[in-house]
Amino acid sequence: MSTLNHRTDIEPNCTHQEHQWRRGEVEEVGGCRENPGVFSCPDDRMEILEVCDHCGVIRTTDEPGLCAHDQNTYVSYQEGS
Repeated sequence: MSTLNHRTDIEPNCTHQEHQWRRGEVEEVGGCRENPGVFSCPDDRMEILEVCDHCGVIRTTDEPGLCAHDQNTYVSYQEGS
């Protein structure tokens, strides 16, 4: 796997055949214990962080809320810590 030092919108290769995404622990992705890796963002958006069990890459999904001006969903990836 190539090392990611920044966010990219291109899904990186996994050390296995494909990624196995899961919601991370608070220590990995932040947030609160009841809902780790989920953050409220400006403009009625939510950011959801998931971790690949195989390679540790973090997938960030930026989703719009009902009242968000921009109704597109964005996905980016970054190297896990």
